[in-house]
Amino acid sequence: MKWRDSGNKYPSRARSAEWREERLPARAYSAPIAVALGLLLVIESAAFAAKRQQNTALPQENGADRGLFLEVRLPKQLKLAALKQGDLVDGTLAQSVYAGAQEMLPAGARVRLTVSGIERRRTERSVYWPWIVRKFAPAHTTVPVFESARVSLAGHAAIPLRVRLIAWGRNVEVHPAVQRKSHRGTAAARQHRTVLTAGGRELTLLLRASAAAPGGIPVPAKPAIPVSAATLGPVILKPGTKAHVMLLRSLSASKSRKGEALYALLLDPVRSRSAVALPEGTVFEGQVERCVPPRWLSRPGSIHIAFTRLVLPKGEERSIEASLAGVEMDRTARARMDNEGALMGGRPGAAWTLINLGMAAGIAKESDDALQLIIEAAVSTATDASTAGTTRIVAAVTFGVFVVTRRGRDVVLPEYTEMDLTFTQPVALTGWSDAILVRDDPAGAPSAAATAH
Repeated sequence: MKWRDSGNKYPSRARSAEWREERLPARAYSAPIAVALGLLLVIESAAFAAKRQQNTALPQENGADRGLFLEVRLPKQLKLAALKQGDLVDGTLAQSVYAGAQEMLPAGARVRLTVSGIERRRTERSVYWPWIVRKFAPAHTTVPVFESARVSLAGHAAIPLRVRLIAWGRNVEVHPAVQRKSHRGTAAARQHRTVLTAGGRELTLLLRASAAAPGGIPVPAKPAIPVSAATLGPVILKPGTKAHVMLLRSLSASKSRKGEALYALLLDPVRSRSAVALPEGTVFEGQVERCVPPRWLSRPGSIHIAFTRLVLPKGEERSIEASLAGVEMDRTARARMDNEGALMGGRPGAAWTLINLGMAAGIAKESDDALQLIIEAAVSTATDASTAGTTRIVAAVTFGVFVVTRRGRDVVLPEYTEMDLTFTQPVALTGWSDAILVRDDPAGAPSAAATAH
């Protein structure tokens, strides 16, 4: 900066004044920039707080108007994409359907669905596969729209229902391997091994059902007698008691974080002796205990969840300790479960390995040729023989970097995933509402001295 001679008696003061005048435009812009940055920070903070509140809020699936969930098993040769409007689809209920403590529809009941239309739904592309595979994978899938269904019961008229398709797939049940004794007689646990039960061939539809007409679902209800809590005595759920629940929020090893809240809805009542201790509709609350996203060197991700509280439909709460004992997943997920209930991604398959090695070789070859052309264009004396060593080194480094940076399988638990929980600590239900303890067989009412354990 060149200073002007103002003839002032105090030249240093004049220079300071001129410096302030020249810096004035910059100061004039600094205030609006600071205000804009402050507003941006406030907006980002509000968005983060709203997202956090949304993640910790109880989903609306727990309301009284959630309806019933039907799991319909279809023939294995049926393809959803081949269905057309007006087609009739016959299947069977994979499991009983409950409302509170009452069984509404038994397992094995025949279900007839009517295709009312066809719609296209966006397919979620997994980042596990290379981009070239995702590029050619279909972005949408064609699925039928079901609006009506009829359930046939033995000795009863067909029950009309209004239904909506919310999930489908060919699922398998994933459980941890149990301990077995070796030939020497010592217990040897197969760590990180998974037992896949029968399934994966039949197509399963998950439908949300409600009454087709006002007045509720006309099903023949079994007789039930409310049992007084004082008459029944203390009800204790022992460690090892199972509960079949449905996840109400999607989780994944790549996107979920430690401490993230999760909720699950009880589908089948939990019984203690002949009484219903926990009715259908009970909400299990928990959190993500540990979460590791997929990492380099094809290392898979893992997620460990635990449940710490349950809430009855009437709002009563109780602290619990429950862990994951089984989960229904798509047969292509290839997830594993250890003895502590943690889910881990499976090992890369042969197709994944071959595709990535082919892509790595192709990228390395292209980098070799491109670098050779650049060197020969920049250096007039360069030849193929003189640049061969350098380009091969670069190609080898490119190949290694591509292979090393490949990530393993992710663990994804979509919304409405069905799971089995195991209570790890006893739960005493003493003092709960009388309407919760319901007996299905009115013949044997418990005596005053009877206790349930």
